Amino acid sequence: ISVNRSRDHGRSWSDGEPTSINRGIAPNITQLKDGTLLIGVTRFDEEYETWRQYQLVYRSHDDGKTWSDAITVARHDSRQPNEGDMVELSDGTIVCYMRDDQAGVTNGLKAFSRDGGRTWSSLFGSGPWVYAGRPAVGLLSTGEILLTTRVGPPQAGHWFGAYLETPRQALEPTGLEEPVTAGSIARLIDNDTNRERPDRGY
Repeated sequence: ISVNRSRDHGRSWSDGEPTSINRGIAPNITQLKDGTLLIGVTRFDEEYETWRQYQLVYRSHDDGKTWSDAITVARHDSRQPNEGDMVELSDGTIVCYMRDDQAGVTNGLKAFSRDGGRTWSSLFGSGPWVYAGRPAVGLLSTGEILLTTRVGPPQAGHWFGAYLETPRQALEPTGLEEPVTAGSIARLIDNDTNRERPDRGY
């Protein structure tokens, strides 16, 4: 995995800088309020030939020049957490929202860290549908958390959706099979039926 940098608000970019992270899917980098960088990485169980997915994170204190060893965010026997994106709440808690490719499930996943991403909670359920493609999460000026994701079951899988919840709702330890937190808001935004794109609904 390489890091590219921009010093002109994204108009131009440096060449890639190799990191010590040598494999995995890394859809995001999150910067904490203290400057720490977190990069979420999905790995597969190649060594056991099961190809089950799990979520890791790496930390950097020097603007991405060096990275920590892998830290496990979530690994589970009956779920497949992956492609996680992270947001830091006002109290410093980090919530990682994750895709799940396990057959038959009906919601997304989340886990919490209260020490800057060094350790993580158990895995919890999140949202009213499967997060079927690269969750992207941010903190609004209201303090609410807005998550967008490709929408999986019970929809057809081509939808793009948004999910809004408060920090209190985000931090509830929702069971893996429990219904969505009362008071949260979920909306289907668009049904992408363009079959020319390999990843529809992003």
